[in-house]
Amino acid sequence: GQQREESIHTLIALSDDAALVGVRVRIHEHRYHDHLNFIRVRNEWKIFSKVYALQAVASPQSPMNFLPTN
Repeated sequence: GQQREESIHTLIALSDDAALVGVRVRIHEHRYHDHLNFIRVRNEWKIFSKVYALQAVASPQSPMNFLPTN
């Protein structure tokens, strides 16, 4: 498989059964910013929706910490 790094940068609990999570993901030289919406159903957290954007293309050896381009 491809080399992959992930880090959670935002976690917002909207209620006991809903949350928003922001994740940075790097797969080789591609860096993405994911926004995931979670809901709890029968005591299990499920991803309800996902939106993502390509944030940067860089060297695979560069560090994970990057700033948004917008």
